[in-house]
This record gives sequence, structure tokens and C-alpha cells, in this order.
Amino acid sequence: MSDGSEEENASVDALATVFQHLGTNDLPIQPPILSIPLLHVYDDFYHNPLDWSSQNIVSYIDESDVYIVAPSEKPQVLKICEDGNAVSTKFSPDGKLLAVGRYDGILEIYDVETTQLVWQHKSHDCRIGCLVWGDDDTIFTGSRDRTINANDLATKAFVQVGSHAQEVCGMKISNGKLVTGGNDNNIKIWNISKLHMDPSFVEVAEEAFPLHKSAIKALDFSPTHDGIIASGGGCNDGKIFVWNVENREIFKEIEIDKQITNLHWLPNGREIISTYGFGWNRNHKFNIEHNSIDVWSFDTLKVVQRFEGHKGRVLFSAMAPNKEGFVTAASDNYLKFWKPNL
Repeated sequence: MSDGSEEENASVDALATVFQHLGTNDLPIQPPILSIPLLHVYDDFYHNPLDWSSQNIVSYIDESDVYIVAPSEKPQVLKICEDGNAVSTKFSPDGKLLAVGRYDGILEIYDVETTQLVWQHKSHDCRIGCLVWGDDDTIFTGSRDRTINANDLATKAFVQVGSHAQEVCGMKISNGKLVTGGNDNNIKIWNISKLHMDPSFVEVAEEAFPLHKSAIKALDFSPTHDGIIASGGGCNDGKIFVWNVENREIFKEIEIDKQITNLHWLPNGREIISTYGFGWNRNHKFNIEHNSIDVWSFDTLKVVQRFEGHKGRVLFSAMAPNKEGFVTAASDNYLKFWKPNL
């Protein structure tokens, strides 16, 4: 299990391939296409303050207050709330609502157009570090209190889906499957098609999948192959796995020796963006920040594109709605927008 310092084993079948990341100094470096200075981005692996909506609006947290901005040459920033307690944000699928997870375990829902608070309730005992929408009425929350809750806007009901042994770090949904990563080094898969908003509801997780050796925050489903997901481990792991949630078959393994903070598939389903926190030498003798952003080829397991521009570890990122760009925030207090070569 993690030692809590994320601020601080799976056997690999014959299909898995290991690539040792030995350096990519010959790659051309791509700079950001837009940078927005911020006041203070919390340097905390467990926060998830950044999202990009289907309406092309970006949400972010600056000094614990929530803002939205439309990417442009002269971006207009609008403050959504200023309670000084926010740690995570997530837009509804239609982009009309914005969920905000707070440090005190309160979930807030805002109307994006009016910026008005439309619902607020105490969902957890501790910070809500990660959020994911099931549909336009249901949002799942993961917390430092170790639980995963489903919150229904239509009925104002909520139930506990299940839990991890430590803080819930990452969440993704696809085709009735909720995948969660925990600070207990486990991935859990929940069949939310069986979910019903009733106090008698019993969690439906499959057996925990101990694939990584550290906290799992970075998760993303393939846009082209149902049930295929990429997962990345934090400190003391430094690996990306690509695997099938239905049978847990592992297709690819990439060994990077870095704290993996985010993963995003490009729309072709053959390349994966990865961002990093700390890294280490092969004897794990020291930690250094890794501020670059890489694009990995699924076929060759090599870095094919690299982005640089941050001066702090890149803890937070989100994909554009058309999947042709992405945004990052780092401890250098900048929001940066990037465009990969597709």
C-alpha cells in the first residue's frame, strides 16, 4: 500500500511489452499556444481542479476559487465561486452544469451560464478530490474519506457505491463501468448499470486489481476500442498499463520512472499523452521534477512528441472537446494550452 507520500504486481502476460524510457533528446520541443498566469495553483497530487467542457469552456481553481474561461487570444475570465474551499471541478456532459468538490466534503453544482449555485449537499466527510459524471443528472465523487458516492441531481439523493482502503485519487466512466484508482495502489471496477439510488443499495465492485505499486490518479478509456483503458501509477511505480476492464488482459506496459499525473488518448486511439510529477534515477536515490509532456505511440511504445513550457510539475490537465488539444496547470502558476500534431 502507499505510504501516503504520493505527495508522496501484476504478472504481465505474453502480449505485454516493456519499454525503458531512456531519453528522447532528439525530439523537437513544442511550446504552448496560449499561456494564462494564475495567482496560486496548489501543488497537490490529489486535487483535480481542471476540466474542459463540451461547450469549449475551461474550468480551473486558482487560490481555491473557481473560474471559467473560453480559450482565445484574449481570454475573458469569469469567477464562478469564491468560497476558498474548492479542490476539484467537472462539467456535465452537455456543458451546462459545473460540479465543484470542496475540501470540507461538500459537493456544489453551478449553472455555467448564470454562474448560480443550483445544488449543494454534504456528500463526504473529507475533501472531494475527484469527480466524474455518469449522465446529466448523476455525478460520482471520490474522497479522502475513502468512499465513492453517486449523487443524483433530479432526486437530490445519494448513495455510497463503495470504497478504497485509502483516498480515492482517480475516476473514469465508460459503457456502464466506473473505474477508480486509490492511494491503496488498487484499481476497482464498478458495474454502475446495476446502480439504484436507494439507501439499501449494496456496492457492486469486482475484486480489486493490484496492477500498480503506488497511487493511481491517471486513467483514460480508449476512444476507439470499448473497454480498453490506460492507467498510470504515482511515485514508487512510474508505469503506464493499457488493459481490458472486462477480462483484465494487459496489452502494453511502459516503464517511465516518473510520477504519472494524467493520461489522455488522442482521437486516433494509437497515441497517449502523459504528464508527470516527480521522477527518480534508477536507484531511486533522489526526486526531481519532470515538467515535460510526452505523447507515446501505442504501437512502438516510444515518445513521438514532446511539449515543454512549464517550470513546475504538471499535476493537472484536461482534453479539448474535439480531442485535438489539451490544457495543463502546474505549480509554476500557469494555465497552458497545447496542440499535438495529429
